[in-house]
Amino acid sequence: MRQPTLESEVCTALIRVGTRMAAGFDQRFAEFKLTQAQFRTLVAVIMLDSGEGITPSDLAEHLFVERATLSVVAQNLVKRGLLVRRPGENRRSHRLALTEAGRHMLQRSIPPALDLADETVKGLSQGALQSMLASLNHLEAHLRLAQKKA
Repeated sequence: MRQPTLESEVCTALIRVGTRMAAGFDQRFAEFKLTQAQFRTLVAVIMLDSGEGITPSDLAEHLFVERATLSVVAQNLVKRGLLVRRPGENRRSHRLALTEAGRHMLQRSIPPALDLADETVKGLSQGALQSMLASLNHLEAHLRLAQKKA
């Protein structure tokens, strides 16, 4: 059996931390009836929408999820009145945009999300955080490039 490497230990640690963070998010956000995926989707829509909505494909690429996964998440958000589907470039396409209820939900849910983020990295120096962010951005870019090649 192959021995664990530093690389595999780092990846395993990332998975553990991600799992713990997701569990903490789910506990903290039960009052909003928002999943982590739904929250990330709402935040991405507000960040990326230039006023005409965002295509589901662009949103899925930004979130680093499969289009089918995003469709399920978006459909639930549309049903809840937090997102709206707008006509796209042709009859078969559409764009997603926040509704007023979606904006209100973000106004209520972003402060506790920021509190959770602060608690998660409490005790790390600014230098350590900057280094971690640079490393994570590098990993994401590497994975996106590998995904495009596949």
